[in-house]
Amino acid sequence: MPAHFLTRQVSDMRFGGATEPGELLDKLGSLLDMGGNLGLVAGERGLAVAHFAPPETFPADDLPELLASTEIWSWWGRSGSIQDQDGTFADIVGTPLIETMNRYEARAEPGDAPVPIELVNYRSMVYSDPAIPGKDAWRVFFELDHDDNWTIAAIWRESLPNPNAASGSRRLISA
Repeated sequence: MPAHFLTRQVSDMRFGGATEPGELLDKLGSLLDMGGNLGLVAGERGLAVAHFAPPETFPADDLPELLASTEIWSWWGRSGSIQDQDGTFADIVGTPLIETMNRYEARAEPGDAPVPIELVNYRSMVYSDPAIPGKDAWRVFFELDHDDNWTIAAIWRESLPNPNAASGSRRLISA
């Protein structure tokens, strides 16, 4: 596992009693709605995103403009032998995530798919249809940093990874 995914252990009681993760989710929703600076909710290590592939980290320096970026990337889909979902970060991650956040309540419960190994030690909350496992599921992972501040560490399009996605979620098509 890459060192940048190592994080401190946080007990169930500490996570369950914290109000900050819910506040961060509210702020994330606002930022997604207005195309804002994701650096306001992510930590200094950036934001990891897993979209039907292993997580890939967007550096903290890229987060202020990520939702407004016009760079087109090719992302892995649920199946297929190539990265076949083309679009900006907002198209592929931002819009589907906010639609799911607006439709479902966040829940702190186990997922329907195995969590990527890089993210197993992070606390998380899921947005999904509780009646249909995996439908429109997105999971947000939290980290308690060295100053005891909660941040959003990762976003995962919760599902089994595409078996052809050996590494990374995306590749640049046009800048």
